[in-house]
Amino acid sequence: MPQARDWVKQYATPTGRLSDPMLTIQTTSDALVPGTDVTAYDVPAARAGTSDLFVARFVEAEGHCNFTPGQIGNAFDALLAWARDGTRPAAGEQK
Repeated sequence: MPQARDWVKQYATPTGRLSDPMLTIQTTSDALVPGTDVTAYDVPAARAGTSDLFVARFVEAEGHCNFTPGQIGNAFDALLAWARDGTRPAAGEQK
């Protein structure tokens, strides 16, 4: 949809300029938002010099945002520990 693409370009293009930790989680089989869309945030964060504040994690699941409560809780706990203690979570597969 050209209108949606234009809106995203104008209002939602990631700059990569992070001031707080950002942890994303993504299912491995998401037909709506491919994993490459999530990890592509690494590039603007690196250009902005804030890649140390970005971590992408993946969970083995099908569908968009098809996370278990435990997976959401684990990601939230990891983000909270990172914000409180500076303990940066590992990127990659989350159990």
